[in-house]
Amino acid sequence: MDIKEQITKVINALTADGKLATLFKTNPSQVVSKILGGGIPSEIIEKIVDGVKAKLKLKAAGDKAEDIAEDAKNALDGLGKLFKK
Repeated sequence: MDIKEQITKVINALTADGKLATLFKTNPSQVVSKILGGGIPSEIIEKIVDGVKAKLKLKAAGDKAEDIAEDAKNALDGLGKLFKK
């Protein structure tokens, strides 16, 4: 079983379904089992859960960095307009 592939599959399912994403926050192992189907050993499920959580944290950090960069650009644009007058 390719764990990276399974992590990607779970992330895609979570981003497509807000209800699953909310449930993932409270019971991640159950959600992963539901998405990938039964019969996966709990050790593998936990590795997938850890991978999904790590990728979601990276995505959130990246989104925040983009927001900060956009705010800085807007502030600099505003300063540029102020000094042109």
